[in-house]
Amino acid sequence: MSNSSISFQMQGLPALTANLTALAGTAQGTPIRAGMRKMGKVIQAKIIAAAPVDDKTPDGVHIKDNVVVGRSRSKSTFGREVFTVGIKYGKSKYKDNARNRRLGRVGKSFKTEGETFYWKFIEFGTSHQDKKPFIRPAAEAAAKAALDAFEMEMEASIKRALRRQGTIT
Repeated sequence: MSNSSISFQMQGLPALTANLTALAGTAQGTPIRAGMRKMGKVIQAKIIAAAPVDDKTPDGVHIKDNVVVGRSRSKSTFGREVFTVGIKYGKSKYKDNARNRRLGRVGKSFKTEGETFYWKFIEFGTSHQDKKPFIRPAAEAAAKAALDAFEMEMEASIKRALRRQGTIT
């Protein structure tokens, strides 16, 4: 994926913040993750709708089939959640040959460009092709709906967590 990103920083939401602080320490992350995932799903749906479809692809795989939402485990910490919406990369395994045995990587996985590697040529253009962005405009168009979905999902998730703790009925 490229280095360009769209970030959302939410402030306020006083009722949600007060209820979130009422949760026990480890349970506080669950509503945030649920809200972020819901937010990502809204953006994902908008990108899928905007993704170009080429009926001439030999394998029948399209960009819209590979738009995914994922949580970054390495960048997410307590009180900070990082989710990405993007085009799925592929995975392959290192083959059993002399060089890979010597380097100790036989059977281990590595990232590949994926089946729809060409998405970046459409999004960013090339020296022979003008750019026709579809990811960033779709994400920007979905921003308001995504924030609303985040708020609703987080509120519902906080209520579920408080009910489980026995704080509210």
